[in-house]
Amino acid sequence: MLAAALIAVDVGHYHAEPGVISYSGVPEFEFNLRLAREVKEKLEASGMNVRMIGDKGDQIFLNRRTRAAKGADLFV
Repeated sequence: MLAAALIAVDVGHYHAEPGVISYSGVPEFEFNLRLAREVKEKLEASGMNVRMIGDKGDQIFLNRRTRAAKGADLFV
C-alpha cells in the first residue's frame, strides 16, 4: 500500500504585510488564506496529507517557510 503524499501549502504574505488590497477591500493574505483552506480540503478529500504554512499570518521570513515544508512531496 502506498503512503499518501504530503503536500505543503504556503498561504503567502502575513498580517504585517498583507499584500495588495482588492477593489472590494480584501487583503491578498485573506484571499490566499481562503483559497489555501479550500485547496487543503480538496487534497485531504482525495487522500493526501496537507501541511499548512503561514496560515496563522505570523511567518515573515521566506526561508522559514521552506524549512517548514521540509519532507513534503510537493510545496505549493
